[in-house]
Amino acid sequence: METVPSGGTLTSYNDVVPGLFSPVITDEKGAETGTAKITLTDVPAVDYFTANNLYGKELLENAQTSKTLYENQHLLYVYLKNGDEGLYKIENNLSIGDNIVSLSSVSLGEMIMHTFVENEKIVSGIEYHVEGHMGTSATSPSARVYRMHTNTDAESIQFSFHTPTDEPSFDHYSSYVRLFDGERTFIQSDYYQVLTGINKLDVNFSVANNKLSELELSASGAPFDVLQTSFAVYGNDNFLLFGIIIQRMTI
Repeated sequence: METVPSGGTLTSYNDVVPGLFSPVITDEKGAETGTAKITLTDVPAVDYFTANNLYGKELLENAQTSKTLYENQHLLYVYLKNGDEGLYKIENNLSIGDNIVSLSSVSLGEMIMHTFVENEKIVSGIEYHVEGHMGTSATSPSARVYRMHTNTDAESIQFSFHTPTDEPSFDHYSSYVRLFDGERTFIQSDYYQVLTGINKLDVNFSVANNKLSELELSASGAPFDVLQTSFAVYGNDNFLLFGIIIQRMTI
């Protein structure tokens, strides 16, 4: 039996064009050229590392990873941390197929240490990563230079890592962090800086009715730019609210 909504309106928008918050993004990586299969050899002792999609506290000899290559992005960055010392290796011309990357020689160039701190409760861990960009724009091709991901609960978290201060392969660094405090998920990114903490929007929201035709959604608190909701309709014009995203943007 077909359910007929009791009221409300559905508005469709046609011929939508990019605006201030949705610029046209040019893919600067170029066309995909193939896949590099990478084996890391001569691995030194470290207490943390990042290498493409590999990361953690122990880097094994002959560790393997695969990387998609593009016309303008065929660089591998390997970060090695041992205590307060940070070292790195850049392989700038990966080729399609098998690549052996020896870590017997790594850069001793100057690096700066960053320390990320979150002093409030974290549930189900944190996702954090930093990218090194090869051009001046926020969408320039990039390589992963650091990743931290945990799944454990904690009353607070702190970790330190390094980025090169004068590496010619990189113009600037961007960063991203995502965490959950048990009630709300917080996400922050910065196109041109390395985040050492997260700024949380103090915003509350409420739904005044559980009928789609009478939906009254409100948000109050700190200034925000974007309010986004997602929901599913079921039964007789009732709905199940999946999530609300409240976002503050700096242009």
